[in-house]
This record gives sequence, structure tokens and C-alpha cells, in this order.
Amino acid sequence: MLAGLVLAGGQSQRMGTDKSYLRLPTSQLSMLEHSKQMLSHLCEPVLVSGAQHADGILDIHPKLGPMSGIHAAVKHISLYTPSVTGLLILPIDMPNISLIELKQLLHQGLEAKRVTSFESYNFPLYLPIDTSLMNYLDGVFTTVDTPQEPAVKHKRYALKNLINDLQGIVIKPSHCQPFENINTPQQWRQHCHVSSENHK
Repeated sequence: MLAGLVLAGGQSQRMGTDKSYLRLPTSQLSMLEHSKQMLSHLCEPVLVSGAQHADGILDIHPKLGPMSGIHAAVKHISLYTPSVTGLLILPIDMPNISLIELKQLLHQGLEAKRVTSFESYNFPLYLPIDTSLMNYLDGVFTTVDTPQEPAVKHKRYALKNLINDLQGIVIKPSHCQPFENINTPQQWRQHCHVSSENHK
């Protein structure tokens, strides 16, 4: 059984407003609705990380980046849907990701039975939910402190550590679609402009 997870717990400080509710110009879906819809084609259930959302999963250890959201989601799954054996993760701010890339990632991950990501990008991400993952996350969050220095915090709870330590595989996207995150109003305006031009 495969679950999906939308990472939507960020504070959107650079955007100045919650990115989850920005509406895509071509579909008029919010970024959250779009991400959930994408995952729903491949996953059941689809979960949302972020306490500010209806039915969103609250971080057990907040303000420690995406690893916090993944940790809380895996704990939630182990308690409520233990039949789930894999997790496909999509962040809220990557609307250029298509089903083609998600299917490619999922196919490679299921075949290898290993953590799988794309070259140069941590997300989207496939995670097998197994003892290795549980032990790794428990180890990372056994003793939690929040370093004052952002660089130290970023390094300690970096997702790249999880991918490397669990011997994840890295694949090339079949369509070379740009996966850049949308973090600022300027990036959002550019995305909307390009999307609108492409759909004329």
C-alpha cells in the first residue's frame, strides 16, 4: 500500500503568504489542491504535513524543516495505517512536477526497494517505510535541540543525510522538466506567466 504526502508545513516567509492557497493560473486549483490531486492518481491515502491545514499532520518537532514533516507523517502512518509500506512525497511548491516524473520515480523506487530521488533534487522523494527508515528517524530525533545558527540546523536535519545514509538511489528525469521550488513573489509571477503562455 502506497501513501502520498504533501509537505505543506512551511512558513512561506519569502513568499509573504501561505503558498498552499496560491491558485495556479491554468487550472485555478490551489497549490495544495493541485499537489493532493497529483498524488491521488498514484497513492491512497494522501496525507498533508502542516498543522495549519484541515486534517494536516502536526510536526512532533517543529521548525526543523522537511525532515520534521516526514518524521511526523511516518509516525502517523505507523499508528493509523500500518499497512502502508511506501511513501511518495511532494512538496507544496513544485507545480512543474508531472505524473510522468512521479510514475518514473515510483517505478524505480519500487523496483529497487530503496529511497529514490532525482538527480540534483531532494524532492519529489520515494521512501520505503521499513525498519531502516524508522530506526533512522528515531535516531535523528532522539535528542532534539534547535541550534541558533541556521547553517548548523540545516546540516543536522538535512534531507540529503537521510538519502545518503539509507543508501538511496538517484535517477535522471525522463523529460528534464525543471523542478525548481517557487519561494518568492517574483518566482510565482514568472511561473504564472510561463504557464499562461504555454496554454495559449
